[in-house]
Amino acid sequence: MIDDGYTFVESSIATTGYSEALANLIECEMASGLFTNEGSRRVRLHVIRRVLSNRNQEAQSNVNRDTLQVGDVIILNVRHEAIDGISIKYFLDDLAEGYTNKHLSDQDDNITYLDYTVYERLNDHSASVAFWKDHRGNLDCSKFMARFPYDQP
Repeated sequence: MIDDGYTFVESSIATTGYSEALANLIECEMASGLFTNEGSRRVRLHVIRRVLSNRNQEAQSNVNRDTLQVGDVIILNVRHEAIDGISIKYFLDDLAEGYTNKHLSDQDDNITYLDYTVYERLNDHSASVAFWKDHRGNLDCSKFMARFPYDQP
């Protein structure tokens, strides 16, 4: 499923060769180009389900596909604009609450990421841009930016 703000992907891996296949999927998730500076997509959720071998098919058929099972993996890629060092605590608290209570408490005064982006677009950032242009000078960022494996300039 792809939306303007997020991508949801679900994969299945057989128990035979599970570790190698999982390592390959994780490597693909870390590849550059997952997010673009021009795009609005900020979150990518990838659920990887472990599929039992043929002899365990009966047990597999009784599994509720709406819940995670032992051996399933969640990979959550989030751009810094959506979750940073401060907001990660709140995100993890909400995730734990939703997992434990099966819902989040309804708080009318919550500010959403969409609220924040609207607020940011209304602000004048010309002073910040001028500050960084002045302090950055003629710095050639391409020499060290190429070493970052996720976001690209």
